[in-house]
Parts: sequence; C-alpha cells; structure tokens
Amino acid sequence: MRVEKKLFLGIVMSAAAVLGAEEVVHLSRLEKPASELQLHRDLFRREETRMPAPSRVRPEPIPVEAETRKQAAADATARVQRSIVYEGYIQRNGRLTAILSVDGEYFVAAAGEQLLDHLSVQALDQDQLVVLVDGKRHEIPFQGVGNNEP
Repeated sequence: MRVEKKLFLGIVMSAAAVLGAEEVVHLSRLEKPASELQLHRDLFRREETRMPAPSRVRPEPIPVEAETRKQAAADATARVQRSIVYEGYIQRNGRLTAILSVDGEYFVAAAGEQLLDHLSVQALDQDQLVVLVDGKRHEIPFQGVGNNEP
C-alpha cells in the first residue's frame, strides 16, 4: 500500500507541474487579436520595385614609378650577389673552372655550363664570374682567400 501512495503522490505532483507550466509558456498571449499586416511597397508591381542598375566603374590602375622598378631590380641583384659566392678557381690545360657556392651548396663549373634550373655560368676569369640567373646577367667578384682579408 505504501508504494501505491507514493506512486499516486508522484502522479499528482507531475500533473501540478504540467498545469503550473502554463504561465511559463505564456498561453495568454495567444488570445490577443493579431495585428494587421502592413505592406510598404507592392511586391507584385515591377515598375515600382525596379532598382537602378549598378554602374560599372573600373578603378584607376596604380602607376608603378620607374624608381620603384629600379629599386626592385637593385634588390634582386643584391639578393643574387649575396646567395652566389665565387670561392675560387682551378686552372687545367689553360681552361678555368670555377668553385662557387649557391646558398651554401658548393658547385664546380666551367664557362657555358648549367648548374641549376635557373643558373648558368656564362664566363669567368681570375677576378670575376659572370652568371645568368633567370635570364639576367650578374657579375660576381672573386671572394677567394686573398680578397677576404682586411
């Protein structure tokens, strides 16, 4: 019998909780009359709803000054001369072969040889090395033992 009383009490409490939740949902607001729908424009008339076509204006290109181009070319040349170092040369049978490092990697090449995809040796003598990097000519001075000392 005790279990039945507890079960009945649980059912009564649940029903009271459901009936008390009515105010949480605010069912009283559903009883108010609906406000009228007001249209500010007629959706079915095309003439009134036409928008003006957007104008297509291209922005003016920003002019690149000749000095900026010269500075970029000078920066590229300085970058190439920092990355390629003419370390020395070997002379055999009257022909010079250059010892050079490109970004820390050492190569041995004679005039007319291709080293990397973008680098080829054009000419060399005991004082300088002439290379083509991406089709542009660069002169790299000799940095051997006698020239590095102050």
